[in-house]
Amino acid sequence: MSSSQFFKELTLHLHEHDDAKDTILKLAGSEFIKLGDPLSIEFAKNLDNSDELKELREEFVIPKICDVVSKDCGNNDNINPDEECIYFCGNSLGLSPRRSRQLVDEEFEVWSKTGVFGHFQHKYNRPWVTIDETVTSLTANLIGAKPIEVAIMNTLTTNLHLLMVSFYTPISGRYKILIEDKVFPSDQYAVESQLKFHGYDPAEALITVKPRPGEYTIEDADIIEQIEKEGEKIAVVLLSAVHYYNGQYFDIEKISKAAHEKGCIVGFDLAHAIGNVVLNLHDWSVDFALWCSYKYLNSGPGGIAGIFVHEKHANNTHPRFTGWWGHDKETRFDMNKEFKPIEGAAGYQLSNPSVLNTVSLLGSLQVFAKTSMLTLRTKSFLLTGYLEFLITAKLNPHQYDYKIITPRDPRRRGAQLSILLIHEEQFERVFNGLMARGVVVDERKPNCIRIAPVPLYNTFCEVWKFLEILKDVFDSSAGDVGNTNNLVSNYWKSYNGVRRIMDRKGKYPGGICGWEHLGNPETGAGKDGITFFPSHQSSVLDFSFLDQVTSRKTGIPPLRSCKIFFSFHINAKFKNNPDLTGPRTANAGDGTRAPKEPSQAKFEIGSNLTLDCIVIRIAIIL
Repeated sequence: MSSSQFFKELTLHLHEHDDAKDTILKLAGSEFIKLGDPLSIEFAKNLDNSDELKELREEFVIPKICDVVSKDCGNNDNINPDEECIYFCGNSLGLSPRRSRQLVDEEFEVWSKTGVFGHFQHKYNRPWVTIDETVTSLTANLIGAKPIEVAIMNTLTTNLHLLMVSFYTPISGRYKILIEDKVFPSDQYAVESQLKFHGYDPAEALITVKPRPGEYTIEDADIIEQIEKEGEKIAVVLLSAVHYYNGQYFDIEKISKAAHEKGCIVGFDLAHAIGNVVLNLHDWSVDFALWCSYKYLNSGPGGIAGIFVHEKHANNTHPRFTGWWGHDKETRFDMNKEFKPIEGAAGYQLSNPSVLNTVSLLGSLQVFAKTSMLTLRTKSFLLTGYLEFLITAKLNPHQYDYKIITPRDPRRRGAQLSILLIHEEQFERVFNGLMARGVVVDERKPNCIRIAPVPLYNTFCEVWKFLEILKDVFDSSAGDVGNTNNLVSNYWKSYNGVRRIMDRKGKYPGGICGWEHLGNPETGAGKDGITFFPSHQSSVLDFSFLDQVTSRKTGIPPLRSCKIFFSFHINAKFKNNPDLTGPRTANAGDGTRAPKEPSQAKFEIGSNLTLDCIVIRIAIIL
């Protein structure tokens, strides 16, 4: 079996794969497909050579490093300013399709030569009066819709308000709106304003489904459970199809079915889903959806948006705000006073769409038309899976203090991986370090980096190079701990369920239970790490036991002759902020101390604390 045949087989059975790592290892070690060591650049090159979509990269303009970093980048020996940057930011703004510039230039040509006649007589057969029809069917193909269900118009939040006029019609007893936690702020603002407009208090009428304690994503089952519990009071279920922050892909079909069974209207924000994941909105019976087009659809900054209205609502009598471009095309220019809506989603249009924005989108959609969403999804499965594989293989999370918060199951995510840096003070150093090396990713303060390799134009070699740069940047930023470059090593480990650890380990004085040696975080060999845990019964953390660690155990001098820098992260439920006392103080959740002697490092945690987990990171400086 060739690698291309393997990819085709993977496409057919994509829904069966719940772990991208297994697929990567299969590609590396199968007796039929031997692409080499998956940690090597040769493996990445072999994947690129086998990629049937590799020619599509040429359809886009890839920025050069010198154009995305500061002007003094030429002073950095690690980069060539004339090379193409590594652009993993298509989830924020997609790259420029070469076709789009050509199409926009053509529109300027028609405008300059024919003026108003371009509305009906167009050299390139794109009369402006029907310009939206050039992109309607192409867009419908990307979301599993019929052309009658799609309209290209306005911007995302404007469209959300227009659709809510029709689909959020609260009545006595059914007035609530259900959304997910940490929804994109514009959606939050729009929904709350809709509730207030109708006379409801968002504090009571807005249901927010949150992740379970200690988790970062929301279980589909919890959304469905909330719908079953509150369904008779819910007017609209409005969710992101793919969450902008953590990259989670919700189960649209199951959620829609559950909501409809309770009589709710269901709508989805597709901003991070369209052009990213396979969608079948018509078959899933979604009532309405909306999206922007400047992310995975590459239409350009502030590009024109779109809506989906299911065919079952094509001739509904719901209230709506109207405009002349939603009027029947045959009589639109008769200037009649009576509004006669176009059947389907197009009836929601208000004004004629921007021609330049529309053809800019057309340029990208023509690239999408060269392949299929299922083929793109297969490459994305491998591309993001390879990214995750290399991150976990090359960056030990216990050493580098990060956490991937995007679902591990590739069926529950799109192209994006979101990484949280445990220590917020490291965030700027890592993000700026990547930028300085010509890597473009997205930051979400205070400590989240979103990485999105896009299958249309990103490569497996870029993923491999990115990991080399990321590791180097992490290593460089670690040297800043305690304002010293003499960092010997970092140690930390977290445990959930402190009582279980305490039962297995012996107690130590001062409320410390258990310490052990871990493998060397740099080489994976030896046992020189330190891990300690707070006693479940004691509210005092006494670090004096660290004096017990000697060079015989760890290969470093006794700690009395060292400075100890440490930071901590508390994952806990508390009524008030923990009261932390010590040589120096900092806010709960993050901080550094530099005691002269380890025995001075004693901290008390307030009694209003239910401890779930504590993570302590130690840097031993000689």
